[in-house]
Amino acid sequence: MFLKLISLEWKSFIRSASFKTNLILKIVLGLIGLYFIFIFSALGFFIVDIIQEMNLDVFSTINRYILYYLFFDLAIRFLFQKLPTTQIRPLLTFPISNKQIVGYTLLKSFNSFFMWIHLFLLLPLSVRLIIEGYPPSLIFLWAISIFGFLLSNNLLNLLLQNKKSILFIIISIAGITFIIHYFTDWDYLKYFEVFFISFYNNSWMFLLPITIVLGLTYFAFRDYLNNLYLDAGIAIPTKRSKNWDWIEGMSTKDPFLQNDIRLILRNKRSKGTLFLSVFLLFYGLLFFKDIDVFAISKASNILMFSIIVSGGFIFSFGQYVPSWDSAYYPLLMSQNIKYRSYLESKWRILLVGGLITGMLSLLYILLDIQLIYPLIAAIAYNIGINTHLALFTGAYIRTPIDLSQNKNIFGDRKAFNVQTMLISLPMFLLPMIIFITAAILGSPKLGYYIIIGTGIIGFVFKNMFFDKIEKIYKKYKYVTLDAYKQKN
Repeated sequence: MFLKLISLEWKSFIRSASFKTNLILKIVLGLIGLYFIFIFSALGFFIVDIIQEMNLDVFSTINRYILYYLFFDLAIRFLFQKLPTTQIRPLLTFPISNKQIVGYTLLKSFNSFFMWIHLFLLLPLSVRLIIEGYPPSLIFLWAISIFGFLLSNNLLNLLLQNKKSILFIIISIAGITFIIHYFTDWDYLKYFEVFFISFYNNSWMFLLPITIVLGLTYFAFRDYLNNLYLDAGIAIPTKRSKNWDWIEGMSTKDPFLQNDIRLILRNKRSKGTLFLSVFLLFYGLLFFKDIDVFAISKASNILMFSIIVSGGFIFSFGQYVPSWDSAYYPLLMSQNIKYRSYLESKWRILLVGGLITGMLSLLYILLDIQLIYPLIAAIAYNIGINTHLALFTGAYIRTPIDLSQNKNIFGDRKAFNVQTMLISLPMFLLPMIIFITAAILGSPKLGYYIIIGTGIIGFVFKNMFFDKIEKIYKKYKYVTLDAYKQKN
């Protein structure tokens, strides 16, 4: 039965309206995957040399920071890993048991790049530790234990998708522990060092992560099985409509603004863009410390982080225009509505969101007044250029979003994924290229001024950009309509 389901998944892929785009993206993802395989393999083998050069005990240091590795893995999974989805509507009419469907869906979650990439780190590391004189049997059990915790992360990611309270608790604990370690001298990591070394010192301890994996598998299986119904999670509580007259009075040029604000505030998926925007605002705490914004070797990275921190809403919401309206996009296209009016309404909400996150990001100047240069440059570039690029990339993503679903376990996709990130790369790479060129030819300060000027030029010549973007949307109008009809 599993082979039959795999066959159906393959047919769904090759018959999709966006097959060519998906194929190209998968090839690009494959090349990027090979790159990360090389990086992880090299790191796993040579990390012993790196630690030895710092005159530290190799095995103790590795076990000391495993906790951070697990937290980082869980965060990456939550942001980038797609949920295992199965189109259950046609399957429920066939003699296929619900348990088989759920088992197949869970099995798909383990067949992920985010799962197997860790083996390319653990295996070379284990080989190197054995070369250094550690007993092979004990290293093998230790590696199995660490991989068991990574398997647990995969299952935990599935369970946390609809349990935001638990997710916030985990994020809070991770944030507090990181801040304590980063800003104080309290060495709490020594306790976790002892814990993970115990899997090496006590051979029976490897049963603990295996037990955790089996337990999480059971809970994930039951959670999926309980939601394996056509009406499960679809019903959304009816809320009293709010009065949005104040928006309608702002401008007659914004016929869609009221719907966009309602969409952001009412729907689970669109609310995630607000959560991600706030999350990215705190991203600078990891990097905006002991910085030099005028050192060429560091300035380009600081600018990139500033663009991410100040433009979170533009990236998270703008990259899925017009997919937010995919449910009623055919209706919109059948009305007497100008594409220009539709796109400008989306641009305005990106502008407002970008200004709000940009102003909040300026609080980082309290850490270092020099950050005013990269932050102002990033805000100007995000508003003047990236708002247009977000609309431009949205014309090529064409991923339908079902806002009617209250839960996203089956038949739905996460709003933030690797493919979207690849298409959005010019939003980050273009300002980096401009800045580095200006910094090399002149100075980092000149680079910041040029980035600010580029943003201003983009804002002034907005109409010219919109002419190009409008032509692209009109060109691919029927391709987009066909893609939104796809259910896979």
